[in-house]
Amino acid sequence: MPDLVINIIGYPASGKSRVCEYMLQAGFEVFRPSDMLRAFAKETGAALTGRQDYVNLHRQLNERDPYAIIEPVLSSSQKQLCIDGLRCPVLLDKLQADITQVVTIALDCPLEIRYQRVQQDDARKGTHRAPTSLEAFQNDEQPDYTNPDRNLPNMQEMMFRADFTINANQAPTAVIKDLQKVLGQVATPQA
Repeated sequence: MPDLVINIIGYPASGKSRVCEYMLQAGFEVFRPSDMLRAFAKETGAALTGRQDYVNLHRQLNERDPYAIIEPVLSSSQKQLCIDGLRCPVLLDKLQADITQVVTIALDCPLEIRYQRVQQDDARKGTHRAPTSLEAFQNDEQPDYTNPDRNLPNMQEMMFRADFTINANQAPTAVIKDLQKVLGQVATPQA
């Protein structure tokens, strides 16, 4: 089980993937909850064409095993692990109960900037489709905003609970510099 887990959260196109690439280079194993959902979709034959499909699939997986999404984190032998986008309050609670140090870092970026990023990035697939309008983009991420079921994604609660918030509406190098400052404040427990 890891000694330190860094959970990177943020709304779509806030820069989580870029930050997690840096964390990988910094020696952290990177875990993506969406990979677990994709594997479950493949197993069950479910379609994943939009964000609501991921929310629905998450609900189905919870019915089978409420902690399945984070099982690879809990069973990891890596001492330092980074999670790319854990958005479920109950799963964060479980990690905090079982792991010595869990730090959530929120990437904050305005909706309009994130929408522009998606429009410019042809490589985005699945939940990061490039909707034709700002309103469609905002509507696509609505299921993650305030879901009253704490077993499902709730970005407002997760953003509120973040230990650190980084302004992701700046150059990528500035985001990484701010991330490095945060990591400098996070002491890895001694064995």
